[in-house]
Parts: sequence; structure tokens; C-alpha cells
Amino acid sequence: PLAILESGVLYSALLWFLFFAGIVLFPASFALAAVSWREYKRALNFFNMKYKTFEVRIPKDNIKSPKAMAVAFNGIITGPYESTFIDVWIKGKTRPRFAFELISIEGRIKFIIHVQENLVDYVKSHIYGQFPDVEIEEIEDYTSGLRYDPDNFDLWAFEFRKGKPDPYPIKTYVDFQVDKDVTEDSIENRVDPLAGVFEFFSSLGPGEQMWLQFIIRRNRDFSFGVWPFKVEYSWHKAAQKQIEAIYDTLIEEQKDGVVKKGKGQLNPSQEEEIRALSSSLHADGVDVGMRIMYLARKGFAKPGQRISPGMTKLWREFRSPNLNVIVPQNGIVKFDYPWQFESIRLPIELRDLVDAYKRRSFYFPPHEHRYSIYSVSELATLYHYPSAQIKAPGLPYIETRKSTIPENLPT
Repeated sequence: PLAILESGVLYSALLWFLFFAGIVLFPASFALAAVSWREYKRALNFFNMKYKTFEVRIPKDNIKSPKAMAVAFNGIITGPYESTFIDVWIKGKTRPRFAFELISIEGRIKFIIHVQENLVDYVKSHIYGQFPDVEIEEIEDYTSGLRYDPDNFDLWAFEFRKGKPDPYPIKTYVDFQVDKDVTEDSIENRVDPLAGVFEFFSSLGPGEQMWLQFIIRRNRDFSFGVWPFKVEYSWHKAAQKQIEAIYDTLIEEQKDGVVKKGKGQLNPSQEEEIRALSSSLHADGVDVGMRIMYLARKGFAKPGQRISPGMTKLWREFRSPNLNVIVPQNGIVKFDYPWQFESIRLPIELRDLVDAYKRRSFYFPPHEHRYSIYSVSELATLYHYPSAQIKAPGLPYIETRKSTIPENLPT
């Protein structure tokens, strides 16, 4: 051992170790510092951001189809807030997120928008552009007094996500054949896909509330790190891979000396899948974080018997055997087995969801949850303003339409 020390072998080995450790540790330390700085700037931006809350009131004779909501969403979610390296890593900028909410207070339904103060006029212009007769009024944030209080209130909450890969769409308003505005001839035979949701929200009684929240932002391709540790995801590329995976199940055919997959071998369900996935190839994606919450005075209701089935199956009308389905996650639906310590973990989970709901947080700490990617048409199918044929008792329609000022008034 003494000879080894005197020969300098150990010293040389130590130098080589420090050299290679520096090669590995310095980039890792730099990356960690960069991420920490980005999260600090994001948190600071969020803390300083001012928000406003609005209620949208719908006219009783609204004739607009969900397609109008899709056009509005398509305009609202655009905007390059994090288009450069400096924007993301130095300034900590993020894409704007918008909260569109449907709430029921003792059976009375309200449509809510929660938006950054500097984007209020921007959002209003797109809503008025498609729904010129609505009224948009600023209100106090209805979540301001909310806190997790299991001693005095029953609270059920969870989130939703797609059950299959995101490129698989759900049934949209086009599939329900309500992509045209309401006319006198169509009003009797028209079935809005949200009619059941509005009826369910209208069924609440005294002391009960239900809140449904969509946190949305423009989707963009994700890429982080360098090879061989690079992680990337593209919604459109994922759709293409799903299509290719279907074709890979087909048997190769030899025709005119060329080996290729036989499209004639597709069965009807595969053809439907490919058509649906192809629509995702040409559609803009929207990141959607969706959560629902039920509140009632302690002992007033038994949500497990009456409310829970309606909440967990809220989107059952939009499922398709060959396409996608919306399923619950987190919250009350997270604990299926006794060894999951529900009595200890569930209160923590619900407290987290309450805080996330109030913050309208989904994409970044302290509430970074799993979200799904939808097309604008899918989003508009799940959230749009009711048209004239919806008769749910909880919808507080405006009785009269707004009219413009006559041009021939005396001066």
C-alpha cells in the first residue's frame, strides 16, 4: 500500500476521478440551477399577476351552436408568451392560462371566466365576437371564502382526464349533429350534448353547490434536455404514430412487385379510429386541466348515494367504443383499496384540490397535475353556452336581447 501511495497512482486516479466528475456534475449542477431559476421567476410572475372574475349571462333566444364557442376558444388561446429562450429561462414567462367555469349555487347555474387583468379586453372581444348578445359582468371571485372544512361541510372533488392517448378524440358536436345554429325547423329535434350536464347541475337543492373548472392554455410541442437524455412530445406526431401502429397490424401484400400494407384489410372500427386520429393531425391542440367539486353543509346531503354517480359519469354521453373516454382521477376516486390508507390520505388530497381550484393551478408547482390535450372542437363540445332549446330550470337566461341605439335619434 505504501508503495502505491509513493508511486502517485492513487493521486493520478483521484485527479482523473475529479476530472470526469466535473464533466458530469457541472452540467447537472448548471441544469438544476437553471430549472430552479426558471421556477423562481415563474412563481414570482404568478404572485404578481392580477386576475379578474366575470359572469357571462346568456340570452334566452341564443341560436349559436357549439361551433361559435370553438371559434371563440381558437382566438382566445393564441398568443406567443414563451416563444424564446430568454422568455422561458430568464424571464420565466408562461403561456397565458384561462379558467372557464360552470357552477351551480343551489341549482342556479352560472358561467364564469377567470382571466389575467391584462387580457380581459382580449377575451371579451372574442366572446362578444361570437355571442354579441351576451352580458359579461365583473363579479367577486366566488372561491375567495373557500377553505377545506370537513367538520362543517361535506366536500367531494376530483379531476378528469382522457382514458386513452390524447390524439384519440371524444365525440364532438359534429358527431352530435349540432354544428349548425338553431333554427325554427331544427329546435324541436335538436339535442345539445350538454343538456344532461345542465339538468344535473340544476338538480341541486338548498345548501348544495357544484363547481366545474376548465383550466386551458395553448398546446405546444414539448422538448427538454439533450441527447441521449432528451425528452420530447408532439401531439400531432403522437397522432401519426397511433395511425402507423394501426397499419402495422395489417398483413403485407405483394402488388406489382411492391410490398405494402393492404388498406382493404381495415375493419370498420379501425377505419373510424384512423379518421378520428387524422382529424387530430390538422387541429390545434389545447391543454385542458379539468376538475369538479361538490360542497354541502355537513349532514345535509349524502353525496356518496346521490351526487357521486352523477359526478363520476358526467361525460358518459361523449364516450365512444373506438375513440376516447373521459375518466376521473385524483381526489375521491383515487382510493379503491383499504391498504391505501384513505382515512389519512383523502383529507390531504381534498385539501390540495381545494387550494388548486382557488389558484386555478394545473400546470406548475405547487399544483402540477396530469392534464389532457383536446382539439378546440372537443373543448367547445364540453364547454359552450346553451342555445334556445335547452330548458334546464337552473339556467338564468336573459329575458330580452340587447338592441343597438337607433341611428335617427334627434340631436
